[in-house]
Amino acid sequence: MNQIYFKSKLLVLLFVVGFYFSNKAQEGRLPTQQELNIKLNLQKLYQSNARNANGQNGHLMTTGPEQDCPDAIPVCQQSYTQNTSYTGHGSVQELNGSTCLASQETNSVWYVFTAQNSGTFTFLLNTSNDYDFSLYDITTIGCAGVPSATPVRCNYSATYGSTGLTLPTQAGNLSYNASQAPTMPGINVNAGQTFALIIDNYSANSNGYTLTFGGTAQIFDNTPPTITAATHPCNTSTMNFTFSELVQCNSIQTNGSQFTVTGPSGSVPVVSFSGNACAAGSNTSGGVLTFNTTGLTTGVYTVSSLGGMKDKCGNVMGPQTFTVQYLGAASISASNTGVCAGTPVVLTLSGDNGAAGATFSWAPVSSSANTVTVTPTQPTTYIGTISYGGCTSSASQAISITQPPVVSVNPASISLCSGTTNITASSTMNGAPCSTCSYTWTGGSSQVDNNVPSSTITNVGTGTYSVTVSAGSNCVGNTATSTVSILTPTAVPTCDIIYVTPNGGGSGLTPASPTDIITALTMAACNSVVIKMQVGIYNINAPLNVGSYMTIEGGYNSTFTLKTSSKATPVDLTGAAFPNEGTQIIRSTAAPEGAAGNQRLTVFNVAGSSSYFRFQDLMVKVTTPALNSRISNYGIYLGNGCHDYNIVRCLVDAGTGSSGANGTNGVAGGNGVAGALPSGT
Repeated sequence: MNQIYFKSKLLVLLFVVGFYFSNKAQEGRLPTQQELNIKLNLQKLYQSNARNANGQNGHLMTTGPEQDCPDAIPVCQQSYTQNTSYTGHGSVQELNGSTCLASQETNSVWYVFTAQNSGTFTFLLNTSNDYDFSLYDITTIGCAGVPSATPVRCNYSATYGSTGLTLPTQAGNLSYNASQAPTMPGINVNAGQTFALIIDNYSANSNGYTLTFGGTAQIFDNTPPTITAATHPCNTSTMNFTFSELVQCNSIQTNGSQFTVTGPSGSVPVVSFSGNACAAGSNTSGGVLTFNTTGLTTGVYTVSSLGGMKDKCGNVMGPQTFTVQYLGAASISASNTGVCAGTPVVLTLSGDNGAAGATFSWAPVSSSANTVTVTPTQPTTYIGTISYGGCTSSASQAISITQPPVVSVNPASISLCSGTTNITASSTMNGAPCSTCSYTWTGGSSQVDNNVPSSTITNVGTGTYSVTVSAGSNCVGNTATSTVSILTPTAVPTCDIIYVTPNGGGSGLTPASPTDIITALTMAACNSVVIKMQVGIYNINAPLNVGSYMTIEGGYNSTFTLKTSSKATPVDLTGAAFPNEGTQIIRSTAAPEGAAGNQRLTVFNVAGSSSYFRFQDLMVKVTTPALNSRISNYGIYLGNGCHDYNIVRCLVDAGTGSSGANGTNGVAGGNGVAGALPSGT
C-alpha cells in the first residue's frame, strides 16, 4: 500500500518537475528557490517512503577521511563500485555555496587523479537516485584552493538517475542547475594536470553507485615511485628525499631499514625515516632520513634505497642509489696559543678530510690555504671556514699576546776618574717591572760571559757592554748598551772655582767670564772643584753627569760676591721668574733616555761609586711627561756605591711620573728605589 502510494506521488512530482523545468531551464544559472524546494521535496519523499517501508530509517551509510579533499580516494582503476553511500561532509565543509551545489557538500566523497597523458576525460556515475558532482583543477592550487576556486564542471540536476561527463568535450567551465540534464560535456586534459572530483549524494540514499571513468586520457599511473632528489641540509644529521610522487605512509619503515648510507668513514648508522606528512594524519608523504653524524668526516656519501615503498596506486619502488656531499666539523690547531707580540704562529684548519672541491678562508687574515702563519701584535681571534657541498663549517682560535720586555741600563754612559763600576739592567713587561726576565750580557774589554743570571754586572772596567732581556725563548726583548770610560783629567784650573750662568759663553774661570753648566761639569771632572751657579733658570734636555769631588752650589748674585738666597725658591708653573728666585735646573721631556717603554727623565745623574760630591742651594725640577708615555722621573739619580756625599738646602720636585712608569723620585738610589733624603735636604 505504502509503496503504491509512494510511486504514484513520485510520478506526479516528477511530471510537475519535468513540466516546470522544461519551461524554466536556463543553462549555467543558479537554481531558483522554487526549484530547490521541489528538489528538497523529492528527497523528503524518498526518505519518508523508506521509513514507511522498513518501519525505520533503514539507511546504512558510511564515513571516512576520503570525505575531505586532502585524503581523497586516489583513482587507480577504471571503475569503482560503492555498495553503500556516504553521509555528512567530512571534517571540513570545503564548498563555499557559490557554486551550482547551492546546498554545499551533502553526503559527499572526494576522488583525485592526475592525467598521465593528454586526451579527453569522461565519467559515468551509475545510480537510480539523485547524485550531484563538481570537478576542480587543483594542479596549482591544491585542495587548499578548492573553497575559493571555480569548478571546471558542476552539475546540480534534480533528475534522478545516472550522471557524469560525456562526449563530445567542450572548452571552458560549465555549471548546470537543478533544471538541467544530469550529464554534461566532458573536458580535454593535459598530462600532469591534477583534478579533484566531489560526488554528492543529495537524496541521502544508501544504495551506493558504480563510478566508471572514460576518455582517451590515462588518469591513474602504473609507474612505481622514484626518489628524484636527495639533499643534506647543512649542519644537520638528516637527508631530505623528494619522491616523484607521494608514497603511502603505511609502506614506510620508520626505523630506516629501507636505506643504507656509506662513505669515507664506512657504514653510517641509519636512525630513522619519517614521512614528513604522515604525523599529521595524511595517507601519503615525502620523506626525511635521519642518520648518526657522530664522528662523521667530510666527503661523498652513498645513500642506497632498498625500495619497498608504494605510491597511492600501490606501485612498489625499486632500489635506487644517490650520492650526497657531507661537511664535517671544522677545527683549528695552533703552534702556540699564547705568544710574545710579533712572534709567528702557525694555524692549521682541519675538517675537510681531503675532499675534492673543499675550499678554505680565514678572517681577519686573507688566505685560501688551510695553513696560515700569523704574527699578531694584539690579542686576536682567528676564524677559519671550510666550504664544501654548498655548506660551510667554521672554527675559531684565540691567540693571547704578551708584550716583549723592555730593558734599560744604568749607567748608560759613565766616565770614571779611576777604578771600576757596576752596571745594572732593569726591565718592564706590559708596563710593569719584570721579575722573571733573564738577561744576556756581552762586551767589554774582557768580554762578559753570556747568560749572566743577574741583572747586574760588577766591577767592570772600560768598554761597551750590551744586555738583552728575554721572558722565555719565544719572547726576546730589546738590547741596551752602557759605555764605561776613564777620564783623563784636564789641567787643574788655575782657580778651583768655576763660575756658571744660564747663558754661559765664557771661560768659567772668572766671575766676569762665566760658562754654562755642561762645560763646567766637563772641566770639573776628576778635580776637586766648586761650581758656583748664578740665580736663574737653567733649562736642560739631557742629564747632567756628576762625579766625585764636585761641589755644585747655587744662589749667587750676578757678580758672584754674595748669596741672594739661602735655599731654592719654587718657580711658577708657567716658567715665569719669581723675585729673589733661586737657582733652578729644569729638565724638559724633549729627549728621554732609555729604550721605549722603559724611559726616564733625570736632572743630575751621579756616576756609580762617586764620593765627596755636594749639592747645595738648588731647586731641581722635572717637567711632567705625557700621559701613558711610561716615563719615570728622577731629580738626582745616584749610581751604585755612591758614598760620603752631601745634599744641602735643595728642593727636588720630580713632578708626576707617567702611567705605567716605575714612579717619581726626588733622590733615588741606583736600584731605582727612592732613597730617603739625607739630613738637611
